Amino acid sequence: MKTLGIVCKDVRIARSWQRQLADFFRQDVNTQLAVLNERPRPISAPVVLLSHWTLREHAQWLIPPDAVVVTARRSLDFSRLPELVKLPAGTRCLVVNNAIEPAQETCEELRRVGIEHLVLVPYAPDELPDPPRTEVAITTGFPELVPQWVRTVIDLGVRKLDISTLVELAVHLGHPMDDVHHLAPDYAREVVKLLQRQMELVSNLSRLRQRLQAILDNSADAILAVKPDGRVLAYNARAEELFSRPPEEGTLLQEVLPATHTAEILDPSRPIRNRLWHLGGRDYLVSTSPAAVDEETEVVITFRDVTEVRRADRELRRGLRRRGFASKYTYDDIVGQSPSIKRVLTLARRLAHTDLPILLVGESGTGKEILAHAIHNDSPRRDGPFVPANLAALPESLLESELFGYEEGAFTGARRGGPPGLLEQAQGGAKFPEGGGE
Repeated sequence: MKTLGIVCKDVRIARSWQRQLADFFRQDVNTQLAVLNERPRPISAPVVLLSHWTLREHAQWLIPPDAVVVTARRSLDFSRLPELVKLPAGTRCLVVNNAIEPAQETCEELRRVGIEHLVLVPYAPDELPDPPRTEVAITTGFPELVPQWVRTVIDLGVRKLDISTLVELAVHLGHPMDDVHHLAPDYAREVVKLLQRQMELVSNLSRLRQRLQAILDNSADAILAVKPDGRVLAYNARAEELFSRPPEEGTLLQEVLPATHTAEILDPSRPIRNRLWHLGGRDYLVSTSPAAVDEETEVVITFRDVTEVRRADRELRRGLRRRGFASKYTYDDIVGQSPSIKRVLTLARRLAHTDLPILLVGESGTGKEILAHAIHNDSPRRDGPFVPANLAALPESLLESELFGYEEGAFTGARRGGPPGLLEQAQGGAKFPEGGGE
């Protein structure tokens, strides 16, 4: 049985390679380990694998003079790369190792395999005591060396020996080359698995995009999302209908909106709330809200058709009327021929056509509620709700919440969601506080 020596700084690397070599040589090669951090003994092997070229001078006393020395070339474990792909472009990442040279090699290898959207900073604690602060750290088997303030740690695992190193060792050890044929399929299998994961990720992102677009398209409002420079990022079907030139991704906002509106929209520090604009022959309530994405503040713009708002308001009032908030009496229901009742009805008819609050005073049972119904039916608000409330029956502690409503959980026993107040329910109609003598 041939013997192969392994010289490296850390026992984790030695053990990982020992398992990989045992699998590759099918147990036909014995390995001797010399770990520099653990008082190693000299190796008596004809072929020695050195973890890094920088160790050659320090480890010379461990290597037989006539031994063939092979410097390891390593490859990353592809299975964890999707985690790096998902990081936002421009993310600064510490690349952590027990020495700066392997950290630099890892940075180079990550760039070679296509991880070019990240800012990679090589780091080894003994050689760079004050690293820049980053949110993410990438390591190849040394998570304990990552600074404690780093929030996200992605451990790619100990880098494996690459295929060229394994073939070189097989040649020097006189291992039958017929057994090397399984190498290519093994490495190809890893690549295929990575591609499958990437395709699954792309497919999931595509489905998510389709769902989000479907949600946007089902909105009754026109919606646009734009970058700080005014370029359109996303839009829905209503936005396509609104503008004479339908927006597309990358279109400048000033190409679809008047320039006076564009400058106002692109100021994220001053959001717009229900601003009335006339666009395409119709009136719209326009609102904007900032959205922080990848250290940029994008703007989401909503255009609400005023005609639709009015239609919804009418539907709301009809619904309130169906729930019983409607006046039931007219002046014809008030019977009386005395001068006093005639004066009351004449004054009521005059006041009904104003927006003034009306105070009805009289003893209990004299017909104040019937007169209030009649005034409402004679007023411009006749199509709105008529909301009576017996305030005399309400304790003072609950009066405010009944009139103005309350938030969910405002007090013990509060109804889930918090109901609207009586004044809100009377929007567009009339509120009649009844009870007592007035």
